[in-house]
Amino acid sequence: MNLKERKILCLINPRSGGNRGEQIASELEQLSQSGEFPFLSVVLLDGKSIPSRAEIEAKYSDILVAGGDGTFSSVLPVFLGSALGFHLLALGTGNDLPREFGVKTLFKGSAKDFLIRSLALPRKTLRVWQLELFQHEQRTFQRPFLNYCSFGWDGVIVAEFDRLRGQGNFFSGKFGPWGNRLLYAIAGLRRPFYCMPRLKILDAERQGETISQGRALRSLIFSNIKSVMGLGRTNCKSDFSDTLLECIPIRSLLDYFQMLLPFSLRSARMNSPLLQSEVYQVSFLEGVIDLPLQVDGEHIPSQKIDSFTISALGTLNVHYRDQTV
Repeated sequence: MNLKERKILCLINPRSGGNRGEQIASELEQLSQSGEFPFLSVVLLDGKSIPSRAEIEAKYSDILVAGGDGTFSSVLPVFLGSALGFHLLALGTGNDLPREFGVKTLFKGSAKDFLIRSLALPRKTLRVWQLELFQHEQRTFQRPFLNYCSFGWDGVIVAEFDRLRGQGNFFSGKFGPWGNRLLYAIAGLRRPFYCMPRLKILDAERQGETISQGRALRSLIFSNIKSVMGLGRTNCKSDFSDTLLECIPIRSLLDYFQMLLPFSLRSARMNSPLLQSEVYQVSFLEGVIDLPLQVDGEHIPSQKIDSFTISALGTLNVHYRDQTV
């Protein structure tokens, strides 16, 4: 299929990148009106409803999504199992998913150039996971995720970051993504140290193992990819297309610091995840608790739970650039 035969829907978060999404939407609309791409449509993700999945699949071959990881996390799972090809235009703070697919730097200022380059790329499978929270065996919350979810101090930091950014913080407004990263650092310094309660992690291979023996855990990260918050790297074995999800325990500030180092400089403990499994079932030894939580970099309001489950939900196709070439 040549470029003129491609039917492309562009879903743009206008507020991403310091409202840069508005400019990109304008560029793409002009490109559509020029006739260079006869079937190019632009929809802003500003609270208005988008066409139904059935309508989109009937009309389009590709979907371009412009925004940050939160935008990708809200849009992509809707299309699980679809034959559509997705293109990720990175505008967010961390841009973890575009980084994994090698397209974080593909957008260099021209929406047209990005579109032409991305349409020429091959596709690769992205596996989507689902988190479910329970209290007394009753499910209280469920949500799909693409990148990672974590419990503990990570959730505390993201909650504080959201609070600071919601105040119209100077750093976020003035310096965009780098200002937001600085806010993450400030959020971590402003919150007290947090340690998780003891818990058990269950899977098909290691039933009933208590993973917090000895020193308490600060966070527990379940990661589908290597990148975290645009700065950290969790594990060199992560692969967004395989059937395994990495479970990484964070016991100290030193562990967080090691996430910022190249893989070659880390200790063996950080290079080897605690578990790699297709399904996780986790229960808390102390019963029902409030546990801070974040999913794909977004704070989730605290809920009283005594267990949670993580499992594979499905796959979709994303265009990627081979970074080894």
